[in-house]
Amino acid sequence: MRHAMDETHRSIGEVKCATGLTVRALRHYDAIGLVRPSLRTGAGHRLYSDDDLARLARVVALRQLGLGLEQVAAALDAEEPEAVLRRHLAALERELELTAALRERLVRVLDTVGRQGDPSGDRSIAIIEVMMSIEQHYTPEQLATLEARREALGKEGMAAGQQAWADLLGELKAELDAGTDPAEPRLAAHVDRWDALLAQFTDGDPGIRAGLQSYWDEHGPEKASRGMVDTEVFAYAQRIRDAQGKGC
Repeated sequence: MRHAMDETHRSIGEVKCATGLTVRALRHYDAIGLVRPSLRTGAGHRLYSDDDLARLARVVALRQLGLGLEQVAAALDAEEPEAVLRRHLAALERELELTAALRERLVRVLDTVGRQGDPSGDRSIAIIEVMMSIEQHYTPEQLATLEARREALGKEGMAAGQQAWADLLGELKAELDAGTDPAEPRLAAHVDRWDALLAQFTDGDPGIRAGLQSYWDEHGPEKASRGMVDTEVFAYAQRIRDAQGKGC
């Protein structure tokens, strides 16, 4: 032996049985310098001292906290291992936040798909794509506000809102087909109704209004409205707004 073996040293097999770690894991810890046995026999067999086992116990404890091997090594060798643990805790908290946000998004998507009453797979995929695209334009707080707004309106309120949009767009389409001049005074009421419906959706939140505008600018009226708003009708509404001096 390179050093004399005494009763305080244990073989890798004994350590395996005592800790539940595999021989492969113990050899890997040795290879990367995480826990190196203090002694070896002349045949190269590993022998672990009490200090080695104490370090191994700390490794196991840190691994159970979810730290990777590099993080474990940093925690063991750092002058302030608490800092390593705090960084790991912060990373776990961020991961939990992301997981919670993902869960909320999936709930919203599934809820939207369920409300469609359409079993078509292609339709469901299209809805999911739209939902995911929309949510890129809002903060988590704004999405929560929109969800609360939807819940407050309920199914009847949502249906009434959709019908109000359909009525308004139908009237605008009729005026467009009739060739009504956008400067016609009575058309100002249509723009006012448009703004009122938008305010109902955004609940007067300028951030949500900006996110909605960004989404419409990126995708265009037909895709953004899932086919509800015709491009020509949307352009006609904008011409009415300009002609009536209603601003953006």
